[in-house]
Formats: sequence, C-alpha cells, structure tokens
Amino acid sequence: MKKSIILFLTFAPLSLLAQVTFDLYSGMDGSLMLDNGASTNFWGYGYVGTEMSLPAPFLNIPLNSAVTINMTNISPEAHTIHLHGLDVNQANDGVPQTSFMIPPNESGSYVFNANYSGTYLYHCHVTTTLHLTMGMYGMITVNAPNNKLYPGGPGYIQEFKFLTSDLDVSVNNAPALAYPFHTIRPDYFMINGLSNTQITSDQGINTFSEGATALRIGSMAYSRVVYHFPAELNAVAHMSDGRPIPAFNVSELEVYPGERFSLIINPLIGFSEAISVEYYSMITGELLATNFIPVNDLGVYNLNNDLNQNSIFPNPSNGLTKVFSSRRGKMVLIAPTGRMVQDYNLREGDNSIDFSNIPSGIYVLRMPDGCTLKLIRE
Repeated sequence: MKKSIILFLTFAPLSLLAQVTFDLYSGMDGSLMLDNGASTNFWGYGYVGTEMSLPAPFLNIPLNSAVTINMTNISPEAHTIHLHGLDVNQANDGVPQTSFMIPPNESGSYVFNANYSGTYLYHCHVTTTLHLTMGMYGMITVNAPNNKLYPGGPGYIQEFKFLTSDLDVSVNNAPALAYPFHTIRPDYFMINGLSNTQITSDQGINTFSEGATALRIGSMAYSRVVYHFPAELNAVAHMSDGRPIPAFNVSELEVYPGERFSLIINPLIGFSEAISVEYYSMITGELLATNFIPVNDLGVYNLNNDLNQNSIFPNPSNGLTKVFSSRRGKMVLIAPTGRMVQDYNLREGDNSIDFSNIPSGIYVLRMPDGCTLKLIRE
C-alpha cells in the first residue's frame, strides 16, 4: 500500500502566505546524451507527468511563500530531497538520519516558508556521493518582488541560471560497480546538463543595454569551478549562498561544490564574446576541462528613437497585432529569458502577426533593420 510522509514547518500562518506547490518524482532510468553522441545513464527528478531531466527542474519560488514539494519515488531505491542552503527545520531538510527517506513506490512532502530571497540547490542525500554523480540535483531560486535580487537590492530586467556539474562516465555507465566512492574521478563536465559543443547561443545569454541582467550561479560539481568574466560585462557579485554581501566587481569567480552566487551584468553595447568556465581537480589541482557560455548584447530597445521607423499596435497585445516594418526581411521574437524562439518574414510596411500562440510576458522583436521593439503579450 502506498504511504505518505508529511512533515510541516511554518513561521507564519499559512493563510497569510502565497501557497506554492511542486509535484516531483524521483527515478533511476534516465538517459543522458553526451557531447560525443554516446549516451549514459542518469538518476534524477522530474515534474509528475513529464520526462526526468538532468539537472532536475529549476524551481522558482516567490519570496514569502509557503512551499510544499511533493515527491513520489518510482525507483527501486530510497531517495530524499535535501534543500541545500534553504532555511528549513531539521525534519524537512532531507538528510535521512535526521529527517526521512522516501522508500520505493511511496511519496512524501517537504514543507517550508521561503523567507529569504536568493539562489539555492536541492539534491538527494541518500548515499550522497553516488546519487549526486548520477544526477540527482537541481536549483531553487527564491525571487524578491519587482525584479530585485533581494528587497532593496539591485534590479534587473531578466535573469539566467547556470548550474555546473560533472560525472564519471564509467560510474554512470555501471553504477552498481561504483564502489569505493573515493575512486570516482569526474571526466565529463556540464553547464545545465550540457557540455562543450552542446552549449550553443540558444543556451547562452542575450542582453539588452537598456537594463541589467541577473546571473544565478551554483555548482554541484565535484570539481573546483572558476568562471572568467570579460571586463566588458561589468559583472558585480551581490549575493553568496542565499544572502546579500558587500558588492564587488568580478573578473574571476571560484565556485566550490554546493556554493551559489547571484550577480548582475551590464555589458557594453554590442558585446559579443563568452564567459569561460573552467573545471579543476579537487585532488591534483589540474585543469580538466573548459566550457563556454556565449553572451550577445542585442543593443537597446529604441522605443523612443526617432530613427526607429518600426511600430507595434496594439501593444500590449492579446493576439492579432499590426507590425509596421521599415524594410523587408526577417523579424526575430526573443523570449523573456533572452532566447530566440521564433522568426517571421515581414514585408516593408504593415504586417498582421498573430502572437496568440506565445505565453504572456514581455518580449523583444528584433526588426529587419536591426532595431528592437518591446512587445507586451497579455
């Protein structure tokens, strides 16, 4: 018979807080496509009703919410969710010896109040060394209102999240032969589950000179990770391990296993380069690998620029929209995350475009003449 384990922690009456619930499951049957075209096994988490992912789903939580994370274990081994860095009580912390494990074919819930904004992690704390290298980890962000890193802190118009990790391919290929754990030597290195040539411009950062961009950085790697930020990014660190710190300019940032940082970047107009991410052995200090995060500044919105002869009406739009283009060519729709998600062929003059198939939010349209317009989709 299926059992449920529920432990509660509250700092304020639940009725006074926004309620946020996540329904996850844990599994041990994932397949990860490697950069060389081969595949290996991974264990992890997924939203109920969707495929498991590596890393696990990134969970976004509004500040001062009452949070419930439900987890159903459909795998043949016990698992937990350890809420790394979050302010929870011991019973909800996901450490088996002091909290609880969720056995196979059972479910449990972790309940807490999100009282501090910042960047956090979660992972399985059963046989931690093995379960981490197999892929059981994800990121949690607790978001302050009004696009601030923390109440009263610096603002931003968009944010990107990067979780570094690594694995020993031989262990993931045959986890039953992984003992003893001190012999594990990472030889595959990832950012958000991707490595090397898998990290394309679609997984990079698109910025706009009109506003700042926030970076949420965390590491679940067994390696020491070093980020190198080009000076043109004007990178400034504002938070460490879920708390504000005295801001400092960043050109090089070391991130050790389990650490998290929140940064703001303001690239020079037209900047197009990459952030390099290096992985060093924690045992020998040897440089093992380097990945690159592409950064591309798309310029300013030009909303009030007399040279911008493009226009959108109505804006905000709830679907069918008239777009006036100064020239013929391709218009690119850029999502709130900065990803280019769709393009349209425009003629010079008026064009009727149906945006009813895109979710609500603030988008950018890069026009054929290079100018950019802000689109608000209701």
